[in-house]
Amino acid sequence: MKSGLVRRRTVAELAKVDHALARSVAEGFGVPLPDHDPAAAEHKATSPALSLESLGGDGSIRTRQVAVLGVEGMDAVQLSSVRAELEEQAAVVEVLALTASEATGVDGNPCVVDRALPTVASCLYDAVLIPGGPVRAPHLSDTAYPRFLQDA
Repeated sequence: MKSGLVRRRTVAELAKVDHALARSVAEGFGVPLPDHDPAAAEHKATSPALSLESLGGDGSIRTRQVAVLGVEGMDAVQLSSVRAELEEQAAVVEVLALTASEATGVDGNPCVVDRALPTVASCLYDAVLIPGGPVRAPHLSDTAYPRFLQDA
């Protein structure tokens, strides 16, 4: 794009929202900053339909999405107990592991895995649960676990 038309339009639209941000972007793009229109940046329009605050809720965890990191060596009994309690309160619980198969708990009990960790993003969940137990370090060293937790 040799003319810079899109860059100039982008800066002009940003200036309607935040003049300081528009100035910074204009410098980075190497395009002139449009004249400052204080009225454009001072809008206070809100939309209750788009506001999370207007949803309020009833304070329960009903329909909340909970990710459980299933790792070899976890306490599968604890996981089953917590999962049952959360599901009783109508939360949606999914066990995530490196592969969508089974993870084995420290006591040898299997735990069904709902999804493979590399196929989901942490932004899909409202909470992340890491069950207790003597988790084996090689399983946690896979980059998928730290990446998921860092992004949560």
